[in-house]
Amino acid sequence: MVVEFSVALLEQLKLTPNEFFVVTLIKHKEFDLLLKFLRDTYTKEESEEIYLHLIELKYLTSTSFLQNSYDYSRCKIGNELYSLLKTDDIFDEFLETYPSSVIRSDGVVDYLRTDQKQCRMIYLKATRNSPAVHQHILKCLNFEVDKRNKDGSMKFMTRMAKWLTTEAWKAYEDEINNVQVKKDKYGTELE
Repeated sequence: MVVEFSVALLEQLKLTPNEFFVVTLIKHKEFDLLLKFLRDTYTKEESEEIYLHLIELKYLTSTSFLQNSYDYSRCKIGNELYSLLKTDDIFDEFLETYPSSVIRSDGVVDYLRTDQKQCRMIYLKATRNSPAVHQHILKCLNFEVDKRNKDGSMKFMTRMAKWLTTEAWKAYEDEINNVQVKKDKYGTELE
């Protein structure tokens, strides 16, 4: 499991990297890995201190805490931490926009949103998590889908993984600009 965090985030949360790792494992319900990590890294008392610290900060909620039990598997991420960690995932918006399936020339339904895990990595690398690049890619995708729907070529839409690896949105950048230039060109309207 790969866990990424920034030092600024740790300072904001007032957590050590290990505490953040514990919270992340709980969030992803990786309790076996969590127990192994705690056993290898901390004594039982230190593990209980981390538990109590996370409960005090309201980053974890647990019914076992009220019973003087330190059961991480009964923990949930608290609203306090959830709101701090919440990020608007740009890939999810892209995924919703990308067509889910098309009917090919031979009448077979082809699903386009395959290999989403790989696509997520490609997309985040291509956008560098930039909202501006994300909006540009969505604009190009919407343009392509509209164009394909108008001219009846939707059956040739590529699968999402190929669309991302070939950076297919770049093929529509010039067309979008040409359409906008034609609309806004000086002297084209009669008075």
